[in-house]
Amino acid sequence: MHGQKFISELTANGRYSFTTEYAIKALDASPVAARAALRRLRQKGELAMPYKGFYVIVPPEFRNIGCLPESI
Repeated sequence: MHGQKFISELTANGRYSFTTEYAIKALDASPVAARAALRRLRQKGELAMPYKGFYVIVPPEFRNIGCLPESI
């Protein structure tokens, strides 16, 4: 599975956060390949990593601030 599709499926199911371990299993990739895919998504602003190994999906309307607002 491609990284973009992975986060699209999570948001479609109402999930906005996940761990590195979950992504490795869901992407069915090596840890190095999965981390590289997640790094690319972070560089695009589609993911934020508030804590090492924990990711938050940033919806398009909040990408200018780089994370979800605390009210959500």
